[in-house]
Amino acid sequence: MSERLPTQSAFNIGFPQEIVSGRPRVVQTDRKDPVLGQTILQEMREFLPDGRILEESYYRSDGTIAHRLMHEYSEAGEPTLIKRFEGAEVEKYTILAPEGLSNPLTARSPIEVQSGENGPVFTLFTPEQQVIGRAEMRLGDTVRELSWFADGETRPGMRRIERVDSRDNNGNWTQKTLFEQRGNGEPKPIAELYRRIAYYET
Repeated sequence: MSERLPTQSAFNIGFPQEIVSGRPRVVQTDRKDPVLGQTILQEMREFLPDGRILEESYYRSDGTIAHRLMHEYSEAGEPTLIKRFEGAEVEKYTILAPEGLSNPLTARSPIEVQSGENGPVFTLFTPEQQVIGRAEMRLGDTVRELSWFADGETRPGMRRIERVDSRDNNGNWTQKTLFEQRGNGEPKPIAELYRRIAYYET
């Protein structure tokens, strides 16, 4: 099963945001570089009391906001649009809900989504409908993997791996290690993520 989803300009494949259990109000994620030892604010996410995400803010290494995402919903509560704010520029993203994912993705280029053996498979196209490559995801509770294949390649040129190291009482992760593997090399840790979650009172 596949579906061609025409959207806008360029798309950077990444893992979908995970659902946060409980009644999250604000989720803050800090990123630590294992080489430099520096920890910086990476993102802030604000939620509505019913669990729907309202706003996301992403930060540069100097602490300033790089861009914000504002989420919009239908009267039935379904996600319909994401607006991206960067300075005075505003972009609108198409919402994707590929089979096998528990929450939507956003896309900004033509993309085809298929159900793979271990998770969704994304094929990316240029605006001229030429294949750029494909990304295969393996989504587990503790480890998530994304393998990128350029067009015509049978072995991944790059793999990204996320490993959960600790969780809070609601089962949400509070610490992760990120790895990257290029070609035939070994996976190398590239960052540690630390997450603080403030919940609505029950």
